Amino acid sequence: MQRYLFTLIVILAIAGVGIVLPTQGLSVQPNSLTVFPVVFASVLLICLFVERAIEVFLSALRGGGADRLDLALTQLKLIATPSKEQLDQLGALTISRSEYRSHSRLIAQQMGLCFGLMIALVGFRILGSLVLELPSGWQGKAFTLLDILLTGSVLAGGSDAVNKLTKAYGHIMAAVSRK
Repeated sequence: MQRYLFTLIVILAIAGVGIVLPTQGLSVQPNSLTVFPVVFASVLLICLFVERAIEVFLSALRGGGADRLDLALTQLKLIATPSKEQLDQLGALTISRSEYRSHSRLIAQQMGLCFGLMIALVGFRILGSLVLELPSGWQGKAFTLLDILLTGSVLAGGSDAVNKLTKAYGHIMAAVSRK
């Protein structure tokens, strides 16, 4: 139960805000079905740029350490009859390389989220492109904040995730058009 307490608190807080503060419905663009593929194609293109930028930064930051670990692993694997000490060293190096790779992935995810949030902050947003007009006041600000967080997260997820979403949308639209 404790595990879900934070989620429950967030849900109750959002519901409380919805009850206490006046809200208005959002008007979706009438041509949103045709805008959607263009938006996701743009998201896919930006994701590719972000992924490439992360590769460049990560390679500069972490490439040397990975190369040294890989070289040490290769040298130990080439020994025809390794001693017990060498086998232990191989196991330790394998674990070190795995931890190094895991840490590199964590850095890449954090960089992706930062890049995605910055891109959304300067104006490229997914939800905002599908809405006709933003509400005024607190609701418009909350919508913009949510749009920045969601767009940043989608961009951080990478082009593979966006590509899967785009393909799923294509399959749905093809099925709808057949009917």
